Formats: sequence, structure tokens, C-alpha cells
Amino acid sequence: MACTKRKKGFLTLQRSPRNCCPIRKVKSAAFEISKLDNKSLILSDLENWCNSNQFNILYNSSTDGLTAHDFNSKVCCCSNVLVIVITEDGSIFGCYHPDVICPAQSYCIQKSSCKEGFFLFTHNYTTIEKMTKKSKMEDVLTIHPQCESNFVLTVASAFWILTDRTVHIHPSLKNHYFVKSPMLNPMLGRMINKVSHISTLLAVECI
Repeated sequence: MACTKRKKGFLTLQRSPRNCCPIRKVKSAAFEISKLDNKSLILSDLENWCNSNQFNILYNSSTDGLTAHDFNSKVCCCSNVLVIVITEDGSIFGCYHPDVICPAQSYCIQKSSCKEGFFLFTHNYTTIEKMTKKSKMEDVLTIHPQCESNFVLTVASAFWILTDRTVHIHPSLKNHYFVKSPMLNPMLGRMINKVSHISTLLAVECI
């Protein structure tokens, strides 16, 4: 089974067996993030970084649930996907995956790759920054199997999210990404070993 990108915002399926991922119609949607006082500033930065001013909300943990199966069912086989993490203490960060995200498997991990265009971002009280990869690594997302009970999503050498709503920052993030911030943990703007809980996990299609 394989998905290919026809043009930005649209997906078409190659000939493949039954049970393929359905084609998603792209609809312009208002991109609303509650609980953010500086929403307009964040949107402006995201629009510039993603080169898009229209967003289609694919997944929202507040309504869709927070498991690998919930996330995968909404996001796999989509492209130009912006993953946004909003923590309970107000930090905002995530990543942008321009290529098609690999379909999930029932019992094994999938690696979703990007040859170029992938980046991390952070938008918190101390740091506003876009971060690109140092190496030519292409496997940037770990798509956990549908049966996974603990992990929701893993971003290579950056962060991972668990079903207990905790988010963990990779201790070697600065070794793998170009980061200007002097902080050890630019994603959250504080100590890297302090556990943080997410308020909302979003996946947004940039059109």
C-alpha cells in the first residue's frame, strides 16, 4: 500500500489492495487554538514557516482521543502536516512534515521520512524559533502500531508523547537540530528533565 502526493493539499492513491487509506478532501478551516493570548502572533509565524495561510484541522486530541490509533487514523497518508503540542503551562511547539506520512501498521513500527522541508518549531515565553535538522537523516517520525498502548507519537531526536498526556524532550535535541536558543530545552523553555503534560495535541494540514 502506498500513497503519493499529487499536489499540495491533495493525495491520490496508487493502485493497491483493498483497505487503502481514503482520499481526504481538503477544506479550508479556521485554525483556532483556544487558551492562547498571543494567537495572532503564533499564526503569523506558522504561516510564514509553512508558506501557507489556510489550515485544515485533521486531528484534535480533545475530541479525537489520545492514542496512537486515534492519531494515526486522522493523519497517516496526509502531507504538509503541522503537528502542534500545547502544554498545560502554555508552551507551544511541534514539527512540520511536508511529505506523505506513512500508513500505520497493526503491530509494527513505521518510520515516516522527509528528504527536505522538515522542521521543528517552538513558541513559548522565552523562545520563538524554527529549527532544522543538522544531519541528512530522513526518518523523522515514528508511526507507532495501531495496537500501541503507551506511545502516541515520536519525533526523531526531538520529543515523544505518551497516552498519559506527558511529553518528553530528547536530551540530545541540540546535537541533531540547529538551535539558536541558549536554553538546554528550547521546546519548553525550562529544565529538560521536568515532566510536562499536554493540554492539546493538534495535527493541521497546510493548504
